[in-house]
Amino acid sequence: MTPEDMQFTEIPKDWDCLDDPPASDTADTTEDSSAIESQEPPLLLMVAAAWGDLVCLLGMSAGLLLALVVCGYQVSVAGFPWMLAVAALWWGASCAVLVLVKRCTPGMLLAGIAFAHQVAPQRLLKVVGTAALLALLAGIPAILGPRASLLRLASGQSIALA
Repeated sequence: MTPEDMQFTEIPKDWDCLDDPPASDTADTTEDSSAIESQEPPLLLMVAAAWGDLVCLLGMSAGLLLALVVCGYQVSVAGFPWMLAVAALWWGASCAVLVLVKRCTPGMLLAGIAFAHQVAPQRLLKVVGTAALLALLAGIPAILGPRASLLRLASGQSIALA
């Protein structure tokens, strides 16, 4: 194929602009938000979210342990509390970012559920602490269900399918 055989088309200067602005109906947004709130996750997903947070904590701890071994350090029992503390800090930081960006904790992300609306930044520490408590208790308090969930109470938002 030679350059003479190729045909070039002119790219319009407004290729990245919309022709018409999208219509914004307030009725559609209220229906969407009520539909999100009506889709409460089943009890099993609430427990799975807490177990997912526990798996994330244990995975970060195992990753730190592996990093210490790969770097040539000898791992002793005295290093385990430090390893768990660093893993908890990393999990807490990732949880805070996910709650603000994706509206869910790492375990909720794995379970496929999220908060129905954005969590207020003032409630961020409560949500992260509650998620850590649920993870450490292996999801037993999550048996209360999505309406009486500790995460729902801490965030002030309902929990829905993602």
